[in-house]
Amino acid sequence: MNTPLRTSTPLFGSSKIARAVITGLLTLAMGMSGLSSASATPPDLVSVTALLAGVSQTVAKADPLLAQVGQSVGAITATLTEESTLVGSGEITISGGVIPAGTTYGTFVVSGRTLTITPGVSNDQLALVGTFTFSIAAGQIEDGAGNPNAATTFTMVVSPDGPTVSFSPLHNATDIAVNRVLTITFDEAVRNIDNSEITDLNVASLITFRKTDASGAVVPVTVTINTGKTVITITPVANLDNSQIYYLGIEATVENAAGNGITSTHARFTTIAATPAPAPAPAPAPVAVSSPSYSAAEVAAIRAANAAALKADEEKAAATKALADAKAAAEVAAKIAADKVAAEAAAVVKAAADKVEAEARAAAEVIVAAQEAKVAAAVVKAAAASVKAVVSKSGTKITLDLPDKYLGKIVTIYVGTTVKGKTTYKKLDYFALDTLDGRASITSKVKLVKGQIIRVNVGSTVVKSVKI
Repeated sequence: MNTPLRTSTPLFGSSKIARAVITGLLTLAMGMSGLSSASATPPDLVSVTALLAGVSQTVAKADPLLAQVGQSVGAITATLTEESTLVGSGEITISGGVIPAGTTYGTFVVSGRTLTITPGVSNDQLALVGTFTFSIAAGQIEDGAGNPNAATTFTMVVSPDGPTVSFSPLHNATDIAVNRVLTITFDEAVRNIDNSEITDLNVASLITFRKTDASGAVVPVTVTINTGKTVITITPVANLDNSQIYYLGIEATVENAAGNGITSTHARFTTIAATPAPAPAPAPAPVAVSSPSYSAAEVAAIRAANAAALKADEEKAAATKALADAKAAAEVAAKIAADKVAAEAAAVVKAAADKVEAEARAAAEVIVAAQEAKVAAAVVKAAAASVKAVVSKSGTKITLDLPDKYLGKIVTIYVGTTVKGKTTYKKLDYFALDTLDGRASITSKVKLVKGQIIRVNVGSTVVKSVKI
């Protein structure tokens, strides 16, 4: 007997339980426009389509469906080569990762080109990482000519869900200010891949900042990380060059708390072009000093005035430059402070959201555990057999309620009489169980008496014995 997925009790051991408890969360519709009449080729899968996280994905039968852990799973459909009919047990199995081969995944029914699966458990969210194979055994399906299917499979690969990385400036951005502060942001807290904490002392080793590309000249920077471990801030030591391409990258060196890492990624951007420098002020017109109309004292005074004017212009230009540099430095400092405040506020919001999500997940797990307990109790109840006998003047009426696994089997009823400690059984009646709910009743003209035993056999198996 195959082991059902995620439970030690077969969830589909009783059609009564399948109808009453499992309504179906995953549908494998295998239909296609194609051959309208049967051929000599056995029916088989052509392609598989799955709705993963709300996005439809279609692959050929030989290719895997690609998913990430935590994604929601909607309907899974596939196409058959031709119209077919279910002739087997309708069982589909799953294997892969920690799930052993032959594990029952659910049951299916066939109508025309459509095959519909009812899974044994809720599968609306992927919880395991690995490659999983869904299998349909040979001889389960036949086409109109009676050709049975060969054993067939399709697969799904579920990958870890790592942190998302975003850059500022964005990749291929242009006209970036030469005093721009750069950031690398993650959608969740990260750590080093050796599980150690990322700090301001070691974060610089994680990033690459160079001119042009990954092999260009290194640009000196100061690198920090916020307390929430979600934002890396890169501040160039000096203003960047104008009209220059820069490369900012991070390798697969960080991971989230679950151990899921990022892939190597980068962004390239171009700084703004230089603004043309203003034309220098014209120098004071030279004063002729060779004219015989000026005295030596007057010539000396004119030269001193020209020198003082030139020095005043130079000092004014130096003061203007110092003011511009101070303003740019203040803007950089303000931007760093604002980014730090915003990152810390975002971390607080995310922590609150994580708490809400954890509480919701815990509540969901309680609900799932309660449903599984109900299923287990229903399975136990469905597997039990009951026999009731009513003796009247006209005879004896015996009512049976048997597990529906005996559907189509021969049921034999014996009556046992005990004399001097020895019980002798005689056949009272027999019949084929033909009701889906396992219920049947017989009426015999034989009037049973107190102390006699009614024994119910299915084949050579004693199902139930009751004493009147």
